[in-house]
Amino acid sequence: VHNGIIENHQELRQELIAAGYRFESDTDTEVVAHLIEQQMHETGDLRMAVQQAITRLTGAYSLGVICRQDPERLIAARAGSPLVLGIGI
Repeated sequence: VHNGIIENHQELRQELIAAGYRFESDTDTEVVAHLIEQQMHETGDLRMAVQQAITRLTGAYSLGVICRQDPERLIAARAGSPLVLGIGI
């Protein structure tokens, strides 16, 4: 889940395309997803992948990230944009 604007998404998109990633849309959200995926391949750890990916992002955003390998784990991050998590019972 992503809310916000990644100001440098075009630059990141070009780097990811050069690295072999393919895009289905023109959204900055897809850029963030591929950037986290790239870091997952390098680190093998979702938390570390998100931490490393967000160091590359410019703008205001909030993220909620899960992955298939560990669907019970949620990694949240934000910069200049509010993030609220609700847990139902």
